[in-house]
Amino acid sequence: MQGNLSVLLGNGNNTPFTLGGSVAGDLSFHVGNGNNNVTVAGPVAGNFNWNSGNGNDTLTLALSPAVPLYQAHARFGNGDDVFATTNNYNLNALLGNGNDSFTLDTNTGMANGIADDGGGTNTFTHPSGTLAPTFQLINF
Repeated sequence: MQGNLSVLLGNGNNTPFTLGGSVAGDLSFHVGNGNNNVTVAGPVAGNFNWNSGNGNDTLTLALSPAVPLYQAHARFGNGDDVFATTNNYNLNALLGNGNDSFTLDTNTGMANGIADDGGGTNTFTHPSGTLAPTFQLINF
């Protein structure tokens, strides 16, 4: 798709939802309260924005390394959330209160940014790649 794309998923369970096409601009998700399971598998040439309400959400960014994403902003509401992402970009993530899991696989590149996992019993996994010296993990 040429240009920007906004996806609005209202309250309730939106699972599974997969976006596999390419976006030649910014991609934004606005997700209401509920248990949501979203996968983005295509290249995004701009910024990625995620804003979800309360619930147990799973967001997987399996983005193409051939088209580098510039920035990703993810804000989750309260609940037991799972956030898994690949690729290298500037990341700002806020996972609300709950028992959250965050996986950041930067492959052979480097990730910058900040991730705040709120309250709860939280886990962080970094299987490969490098975290920039300025990358901050809070509440893990």
